[in-house]
Amino acid sequence: MRPHSPLRARRVTLAASGAVLVALCLFSQASETMAGFTARVTNSANRAGTAPYFTCAGAYTADAANALFAYRLDDSGTSTAPYPGSALYEAESATLSGGAIAVNDHTGYSGTGFVAGYTDANRGARTVFTVSAPVTDTHAIAVRYANAGGTAKTLTLQVDSTAAQQISLPPMVSWDDWSTVHVSAPLTAGSHTVALTFGPNDTGNVNLDYLQVSPRSAVAVRDTFSGTAGTPLQGRSADVGGSWVRRDISGLGDDDAVFTPSGRIRKGNASTYAALYTSSTAPTSADYTVSADIATVSSVPEDRVGVVGRMDPANPNGTFYMARYEQAGAAYVLFRVVNDSWTYLGEWGAPVTANSTHRLSLDMNGTTIRMLVDGTQRLSVTDSGITAAGLAGVAMGFAYTTFPTSTTITDTAGMHLDNFETTYRSVTTGATATDFSPRKSNGTYQGARATGAPPTRAGCPRDGGAAYVLDGSTSYVTNPSVWTGTSVFTAEVWFRTTVAGGRLIGFGDRATGPSIVFDRMIYMTDDGRLVFGVHPDTMRTITSRAGVNYADGAWHHAAATLSPAGMALYVDGAVVARDTATTTAQGITGYWRIGSDSVFGWPSAPSNPSFTGSMRFAAVYTVALSGEQIARHYTAGR
Repeated sequence: MRPHSPLRARRVTLAASGAVLVALCLFSQASETMAGFTARVTNSANRAGTAPYFTCAGAYTADAANALFAYRLDDSGTSTAPYPGSALYEAESATLSGGAIAVNDHTGYSGTGFVAGYTDANRGARTVFTVSAPVTDTHAIAVRYANAGGTAKTLTLQVDSTAAQQISLPPMVSWDDWSTVHVSAPLTAGSHTVALTFGPNDTGNVNLDYLQVSPRSAVAVRDTFSGTAGTPLQGRSADVGGSWVRRDISGLGDDDAVFTPSGRIRKGNASTYAALYTSSTAPTSADYTVSADIATVSSVPEDRVGVVGRMDPANPNGTFYMARYEQAGAAYVLFRVVNDSWTYLGEWGAPVTANSTHRLSLDMNGTTIRMLVDGTQRLSVTDSGITAAGLAGVAMGFAYTTFPTSTTITDTAGMHLDNFETTYRSVTTGATATDFSPRKSNGTYQGARATGAPPTRAGCPRDGGAAYVLDGSTSYVTNPSVWTGTSVFTAEVWFRTTVAGGRLIGFGDRATGPSIVFDRMIYMTDDGRLVFGVHPDTMRTITSRAGVNYADGAWHHAAATLSPAGMALYVDGAVVARDTATTTAQGITGYWRIGSDSVFGWPSAPSNPSFTGSMRFAAVYTVALSGEQIARHYTAGR
C-alpha cells in the first residue's frame, strides 16, 4: 500500500432494513493528518456497542506504515499446545504473614528484594506463592534461599491442600550467598498455591528469594548428580533424559567429571585440561535453555566451569555455545566455538565467594543468545553462528593462558556443578494470525482455541467472522519478530469478557512460556479495571477509574501510548489515565504477545495472568497515536 493514495467509497444497500449505508473504506494509508481508522457508518442506529466492527479490510491497515503488526483475531484454523517453559515467582511479591517481610538489605537477590522474618521469634512465618501450571504434569519446584546459620535449616512446603513436606536448606557462608533446592509435585493445569512455612518442627532462620516452577513436558534433561563419590559421570542415566557422554575436543577435553560426596560433579584430575560432557538426548528444537547450579567451594586460580548448548557431536574440534564462570576474571563469560575457533560474545563481572551457589543459564532462541545468572538476564547478543539444535551439556576446565592450563579441583576445592536442566522454549505449530500490515509479520495462536459468537451486525456486512475465545489458561497469540523495545509505541486490543483479570497485550523476553523480563503491557485487575505499565527503572503504572468494571460482557477498545509526552491509557476512544512524568520503558529485546504472559509483582496484578474471554483485533505501532487517532480507531470498530 502506498501513502497518500486516494480514498475509495463503496455504497452498500441493505435490503433487510431498508436502510442505505455509505461505508468509507480506507484501503491504503491516508495523509498524516488523516491517519487512523477513519472508516465509519453514517447510520448511527447500526453502530451497535455489542461487537467491534472493522469497516472493510482496509480499516485494519489505516496506520499500516507505522504498524509492527495488525491482527484480526478470529476462530479460523487449529493449534497445538506448546511446551510450557519455566516460570519464576519472586518471594517479595507473594502473600506474606506471620512476621515474614519483604526486604533488600543483602545482595545477590533476584527481583526487587527477598523475604526475611523466618526467625525464632516469628515461628509460623509464611510465604504463599500463587503459581500457574500451563499443563497437567509433574512439576519441579526450585526454592532459592539464603542460609548463613552454619547448619542446614528446614521449612515446611505445601502445595494447595496436599500433604506438607519438610525441606532441608544447606548452609552457605554469607547472607549475600544464595542456593537452590528442588522438590517435585504433580500439578493440574491452572492456578495453585505453594506455601513455605516456619512450622513447629522446623528450624527456620533463612531468607527466601524466589520459586521457579518447571513442568516435566518442558524438560528434555534434568539431573541432580546424586551418584557414588569418585565415580565418573559417563554412562550415567540422568534423572530425566538420556545418558551422559564424555566428549574429547581436539584431544584435550579428555578429563572425567566425577561425583562428589555432596551430590555434585567436578573436574576429576589434576593434570588434565578440561572435561566436557553432553546428554545423549537431542533437543527437538534449537530453541532451548541449559541451566546448572555453580557451587563455589573455594577459589582455585584459572578454575572455569559452565554449560554448553547446540553442540555438534560430529565435530571433533568443537562447535557449541558456552556460558561459564571464570575465576581469573571474576566474571561470567559467553562464547561461540565453531570448529575450535573461539569467539568472545561478552561477559558480566560478578565476583563469587566461597560456599556460595549461583544458577547459570544459557538461553538460545533463534539468533538471540542470552546468559542469565540466578534468573536475571546479564547478557543478550544476536549471533547466527550456530543454528542446529545439537546437544546440551556441561564444561569444566578449558583454562588457556599461553597454552592449555591444568587445574586441581577436589571435593573440597574449586567450583562444582549441580541441578542440571535443559528446558524447551515452548515450541508450537499453531495456526496463523494474519497480519494485515505491510510487514506481514503473521502471529501464532498458542494453546486452546474456541469459536465465539459472531458479532451483532445489525444488518451491516462489515464483520462476518466469529471472535477468538481465550480459555484463561493456554490461549494466547505470539508475534514471531524479535523487537528491540523503544520508548515510543502504541498498543491496542478489542476485548470482551465477564471474567475479570488477565494480561491483554504486552512485551516480554520470551515468545512463548512465561517471560522473565517484561513490561509495556495492558492488564486487567481482579476488579475489572485496566492498568498500563512500563518498567524503565522501577514499575510505573497508570490505572483506569475505580468502580468502573470492564468485565461487563460488552466489547471494549483499550489502547496505550508511550512517548516523550508520557504514558496514556485510553478505553473506548477516551483517555482514562495519564502520567506525563514517565517517558521511557525498559530497554530489552523481546516479543509482543496477546492474551497472556507474566504480570507477577506488578501493582494490582491479577491472580490469573491469562485473559479469559473474546478478542477480535490487536495491533502495535512504532509511534504514539494521538487521542484523535485512537478515537477514530474506536469509531471504526463500532
